[in-house]
Amino acid sequence: MARRSDHTREELRQLIIDALVAHLQDQPYQTLSIRQLSKQVGYVPSSILNVFGSYQLCWLEVCAGVLDDLYQVSAQALSNVSEQAENAAEQKILAVALAYYFYASNKPYFWKLVFDLRLAQGQAMPDWQSQRIEQLFLLLQSALAELKPTASQNELADTSRALWASVHGITQLALEDKLFSKGASGEQLLEQLLNHFLASWKNH
Repeated sequence: MARRSDHTREELRQLIIDALVAHLQDQPYQTLSIRQLSKQVGYVPSSILNVFGSYQLCWLEVCAGVLDDLYQVSAQALSNVSEQAENAAEQKILAVALAYYFYASNKPYFWKLVFDLRLAQGQAMPDWQSQRIEQLFLLLQSALAELKPTASQNELADTSRALWASVHGITQLALEDKLFSKGASGEQLLEQLLNHFLASWKNH
């Protein structure tokens, strides 16, 4: 085992994060114990806990990075839609939904971490984590506001969450190969969902 003096606190923190990220490339987070992690980084478990406070909080740091990545790919998808495009608002919403879908498809264990991670009983979600989640919804709300300028902020907030829940459900079922669809892919089902959902919501 390496001595604590071999790395600064920040270096050890990054060493741990890098090991967790590497693990998620091909395995779910639940398959890595803190003892296995300590062997990989060369420090005893207590040293890891001293940096983060708990093993769950180690993973929460990685989860924050996943949410940052999701925000970046979603924002990029929005910016790729031309403002002059026909039905630009609808295309922006579809672009965000597909960005979410393809991120989950390409990085399934990173994506699943966001929803599978459970903090210890009595441990509250940090503000910085909640703010990251809210940023993602605000991206979607901005596109919804373009589609229906008369919508209130409460309606936009509620609609963004209803829409995300639907997109998330299709994404999860597609990843688990449980769509039970005759030939239609997850991508095609998302397009169908949004076409019907947005047409109804815009004119409601």
